[in-house]
Amino acid sequence: MKKALYILGNGFDLAHEIHSSYAHFKEWLIKEGYNEHVQTLERHFCFECVNWSDYETALGSYDLDDIYEQIAGDLSIDLDHLMRSQAIFEDAPDLILGTFWRDIKEKFYDWVNSIDISSAKRRFCLPADAKYLTFNYTLTLEKVYNITPDHILHIHGLVASDDIIVGHNNYIAPNPEYGGNQWEMEEGVRERIKGAMNDNYKDVQAIIAKHRDYFTSLSDIEIIRVFGHSYNDIDMPYFQKIKDSVSKECKWILNWHSDNDKVNAENLIAQLGIPPENVEYINQ
Repeated sequence: MKKALYILGNGFDLAHEIHSSYAHFKEWLIKEGYNEHVQTLERHFCFECVNWSDYETALGSYDLDDIYEQIAGDLSIDLDHLMRSQAIFEDAPDLILGTFWRDIKEKFYDWVNSIDISSAKRRFCLPADAKYLTFNYTLTLEKVYNITPDHILHIHGLVASDDIIVGHNNYIAPNPEYGGNQWEMEEGVRERIKGAMNDNYKDVQAIIAKHRDYFTSLSDIEIIRVFGHSYNDIDMPYFQKIKDSVSKECKWILNWHSDNDKVNAENLIAQLGIPPENVEYINQ
């Protein structure tokens, strides 16, 4: 048997009729009475572009001007008390955005821990001796397929743990020319909005560095199978690291569900520079 690595995206859980998509997160928020959270997310982020299917990409596609207008629209500069006005302006983003993000992260954690896998049945033949890298938070591999935890890396954390990772890849560097004097209060608010959004940046390189030993262990992998992944840009660094960790002769089998997934898979392979003869695409 060839030494194999299985890479699993959310489509893997969905194939087992597990309600684990971001659309299910939206449904959970509404069911639990958090409609205001849904409205805030859909107002300021690009959810109309992806219909919640790519929550993380939407978070990174925020409208800085729109968020500024919400935060600063009711604030005014008191020329007789500039220092006080500056303090109010500077604190507003943290009071509004900071509170919201702490709250939505708690809601996301609660939703992840509410995902029910009890009815899931085996759909695939997964070897017990293979390695697994999963982007899913659930225990589907462990509970449904009896894969031992030492063969699995939950790259973004695991249900019932404190290390669940979710975020966007749109880090915006602070403006080095911003001086912070009283005549630059508007720019100061914008800078703090960027800072609050950067706090939700998913530092993929840091995650890779944290799991350096795992990627080193992939040197003898001969075949890679990808299930249920949309091959989006935010996860590109992981695939690059995997490609750099395995042999050049390694065969890649990429399963795709939608036409968009197939296009993304083909683009991924092109970016990674993997020879076409080492790649197989399967409509799943």
